[in-house]
Amino acid sequence: MDVIIKAFTGVFISLFVLVLGIGIISANINTGKAERFASDSAVLIGNSNFDRQIIDKCQKEAKKMGYELKVQLVNEADSKRIDHGALSLKYKISIPLIAVEQEHCVENDIW
Repeated sequence: MDVIIKAFTGVFISLFVLVLGIGIISANINTGKAERFASDSAVLIGNSNFDRQIIDKCQKEAKKMGYELKVQLVNEADSKRIDHGALSLKYKISIPLIAVEQEHCVENDIW
């Protein structure tokens, strides 16, 4: 009887650690995806010379992926020409097994 209890306890703990590991790996993958999306969006916006249509397209794509994308553009002094900008991407990660849900933010400069 003692062996059966130890065996089931070992199996239960092993499954818990396995599911927890999968949750952590999933959160790490989602973080990588968000960081790549922010970087790709910053390059795309910069290469388009800060085109409003491209910014709107990136924001729609971000919303579709569950992110919140904000773009702030900065004009040159005494000019209407946009010199550079800043991109802020908010995303959530979660590990349901241990009830962890956090919001993170990636910030990139746009040149």
